[in-house]
Amino acid sequence: MFRKSVFLFLLFNFFLVSQCTALHNVTLQIDGASTNWISALVSPASDVVQMQVEYTARDGAHIVHVISPASWNRALFAASASPPIPFGCPVTFKLTLNSEATEEYVHEKYCMEPVSCNATLALSPPTSCPLSVVPLPGGPSPVQHFVNLSPDATSSFWVQLQVLPAADVMNLTLVYTSDGVPSTFVVPRTSFDSTVFMGAPSWAISRGSSVIARLALVGGETQDVIIPAWCVEPVNCTSQGSGSGHVGNGNPGEVGSGTNADNYTLPSTPPPALTSPDLIVWPMPNGTVAIVFPGGRTQLAEILWTGVAAWNDITGVTSEIQTIIARGHAPLIHSYQFGDNGLRAGGYKTALDFDVAMARAIGQGFAIVNLDTEWDVGDLDGVLNTLAGIQNFKDRISAYRVYAPNALVVSTPGLWSPVETYYWFSEVAQYLDFRADTVMVISNDPVCTYRNCSNSNCPCGRTTDKAMRVLETLDEHVYKMNTAWGQPGPNTRFLNADLGITDCGWGSSGQAEILNKFVENMDCLYVKWKWSGSWMRNGSPSDCERWMGTLNEGGMEWAGNSNVAAVAEAGLAKAIRIMTEGATCESWDIVPWKHSAIISPSSGGYWVQITISPYFDVVGCEFIYTAQDGTAVVWNMPRASWGFEDFAGSAPRSVPTGSEVRIRLTLSSSTYSNATEEIVVPGWCTNPVQCNSVSPSPSPS
Repeated sequence: MFRKSVFLFLLFNFFLVSQCTALHNVTLQIDGASTNWISALVSPASDVVQMQVEYTARDGAHIVHVISPASWNRALFAASASPPIPFGCPVTFKLTLNSEATEEYVHEKYCMEPVSCNATLALSPPTSCPLSVVPLPGGPSPVQHFVNLSPDATSSFWVQLQVLPAADVMNLTLVYTSDGVPSTFVVPRTSFDSTVFMGAPSWAISRGSSVIARLALVGGETQDVIIPAWCVEPVNCTSQGSGSGHVGNGNPGEVGSGTNADNYTLPSTPPPALTSPDLIVWPMPNGTVAIVFPGGRTQLAEILWTGVAAWNDITGVTSEIQTIIARGHAPLIHSYQFGDNGLRAGGYKTALDFDVAMARAIGQGFAIVNLDTEWDVGDLDGVLNTLAGIQNFKDRISAYRVYAPNALVVSTPGLWSPVETYYWFSEVAQYLDFRADTVMVISNDPVCTYRNCSNSNCPCGRTTDKAMRVLETLDEHVYKMNTAWGQPGPNTRFLNADLGITDCGWGSSGQAEILNKFVENMDCLYVKWKWSGSWMRNGSPSDCERWMGTLNEGGMEWAGNSNVAAVAEAGLAKAIRIMTEGATCESWDIVPWKHSAIISPSSGGYWVQITISPYFDVVGCEFIYTAQDGTAVVWNMPRASWGFEDFAGSAPRSVPTGSEVRIRLTLSSSTYSNATEEIVVPGWCTNPVQCNSVSPSPSPS
């Protein structure tokens, strides 16, 4: 597809449903639109009041976004798409005109030919459209694709090739060797010809070696085209040097290798986990951990923090693992390779070597391994959520499948970011034994968040009230995981594989009360979420590694706390009862959060901008008011492009200053759906918020 600049647009392949002849043109901004962002131009636009965008999300929910014209360009209709629009599925665009007439336009395959859209969207498109949406022509592509090298341009250091046909090809990855070391290279698609892919690989392609051109096709299928001898007959490429320069650990392309100097062999794709085993992990009254199996059988467990960012003596680590198993206990291992001051991009093989060694030490024993808890911290952005990082996760899982077949493997994000940031991990989650998370219940009291070593405070923590609602945090996490990675299978279980509860801010009695929320609701957690327990911290790192606050993390050690010990004992008894007699869920404590709305001072006149907190379960926001002429207005506010917690846009009519406004929220999570909450603003744009009296330009996205 030819694109000259970000200002070049391509007309939708729409057809008009309500009329035979289209009265307006709806044009998609191909350099702006994606599955996460709606950006379209309407021409003519003078009579268009609003655009309504309708589609079916991945989970089957019918989504409607009502978008007003941009205040700086009445022809532009732009808003975030949350949840994302499924790639390649139908989307309806309904225009409301000032004559009260409507026009509907349907784009049959969103962000596909003839409009490719911004390519940020499609790491893994669905194999079919969700539920009520008509599926794409399905199944593996019956068409054989051909990959032709350009002999006048291609070399060991430069790739230029043509794929035919190319209309159903989403991306192309070369799988090759460089001086005997396996590597990969995602070849960029050119802007001047959609059939041509070209670019410079990070590591030279060995001349004469076998190369796989792996095509990712629309519908989720892949097709491999083998180039048996790179840059030799029948294609004599330029620059015939074999190219070296590929040395040492730390090559970003060194993924899925299968072998290394230690002579281990791994499959590039681990077998998917099919059934999460039925068990409950729970803290013992003495501060250790127990694993309760069906029938009430209990095995003691010991927690280890290992890896480059923790205990990094591989000889000592493997010896301790073997000692724990020899005692008849189960190692619970945090394989902490990339966190804190650990590895970064380029350290993938080092992490894999460490996990292979630990897997060999486990052998036929039983263990649970958590791969890099809190991997969603900002320092690791661009490290693990990359092609190389994803493959490294897969390789590390494969290490345990091959060398420790009885070990269970999980990985625990903190899930504190917007759900859209976790879609990439679906490539990894399908191979893990549990859905798992990190939950840190820490105080926002400055005394607790203060860090001695840096003389600063962590911008983190909760109020006491929010800390007591820890189950609502779990609800948020389950909702995000299911939204980002798809609904779990009938036998997929959920584990709090990294739970930390401090006593700072609420004391040992508060610490016990928070843990007791799990005990009181254990039956329902087990029934509703297939919850498999909580793997609770009982200790803290050294002072200078307590990022959440010196006293916050120091307060997570609870051995000897009689209040917590009593709760742990009651929880253990209940876990054994559930594993022996079964669970009965009659009611539980989870209720929707109370939300707050903060009015931006930039609001005024037609422009409305508000911040909703918390925002994870807000799926709709209606702004209800009475206009100056007495007209009752119910306006579906769009989410702002610059923040998931913000709703902003131009109201259909000016909002009178000092009038009463109601903000009606629609809420959905893993435990409730289509719940509503109303927030009343008694005097719009009066004290304590002095808004503008005229409609300003919106904040930049």
